[in-house]
Amino acid sequence: MDPQNAACDYFFAAEKYIKDSLFDEARREVKKAQEIDPSNIYTFAFLKRIVLRHERKLGD
Repeated sequence: MDPQNAACDYFFAAEKYIKDSLFDEARREVKKAQEIDPSNIYTFAFLKRIVLRHERKLGD
C-alpha cells in the first residue's frame, strides 16, 4: 500500500474517533499517518482540527 492510501485510512479512523469525542485516539491515528507520510500537509490541519474540537467539547 502506498503511503497516501495508508495515511488516508488513519484519517478515516481519526474522524470516527473525533465523532465519538475520543480525541487522544484521534491524535494517535493522525500521528501514525504523519509517520508514514511526513510530507502530507493535511496531518497538520487535522491535528489542529482535533485540538479545536476538543476545546469546544471542554467548553460545553
